[in-house]
Amino acid sequence: LMERQFEKDKAFSALDQCIDRQIKEIGKPGFRHKLIVGIPAPVKGQKDWGSLDRVMDFSKNEDCIEAVEWYIDRFLDRFAKEGYQHLDLQGFYWVPENDGPYADILPQVGDYIRSKNLRLFWIPYWRAVGFDNWKTDKFDFAYIQPNHFFNKTISYERLDAVCAFAKGTNMGLEMEFDESALADAKNSKRDRLVSYITAFEDHDVFRKASVAYYQGGTAIYQLAKSKNPLDREILDRLAAIIIERK
Repeated sequence: LMERQFEKDKAFSALDQCIDRQIKEIGKPGFRHKLIVGIPAPVKGQKDWGSLDRVMDFSKNEDCIEAVEWYIDRFLDRFAKEGYQHLDLQGFYWVPENDGPYADILPQVGDYIRSKNLRLFWIPYWRAVGFDNWKTDKFDFAYIQPNHFFNKTISYERLDAVCAFAKGTNMGLEMEFDESALADAKNSKRDRLVSYITAFEDHDVFRKASVAYYQGGTAIYQLAKSKNPLDREILDRLAAIIIERK
């Protein structure tokens, strides 16, 4: 995973170069771009992961924690050596979207990350196991997924409920879409992306909450390259919001 993340002209390297090119067009930003990087979670019960000072047994919490700390240390060493010009590491993203197997190790993992002056981030799905335990699990930032975009049987009221829940629990929200947001996509869900934007505006999310964006694979790129004015319209609307929030 790290070899791919640090590969020349890919991932971090490509982003750093992209920012460098854009500076020549639009000028230097007043900040360095911030990275939050996904961290692999130990598979509970796994006994054939490998060895550190001993063979790791992921049925033991202490071995799970030690393996995560080992990964963090290796990552930080590599990141420092790369010397990216425009990127600052802000923390790690915990990939599993429920805390069921991990609630008993997350506080220690979070403490270790904070000892490096970094933060731990999480995005559980709606009603996932532990979706409201982000403070107990000692995440620094957590966002809730409404899951409205992907399932046409989920009504607009879900967005209202999730916005209210996030406000009451001091969580951020995730805006979710993929390539099916394009107007000409088969079984287009463009209207559901519009619903997210509208709900977030109605509930003052963009002004008062932290927002994470899930864009599937290449949705933003395809919206930008689309010849359909409806795609340009929705991307311009979203871009204007993001620019204003900066």
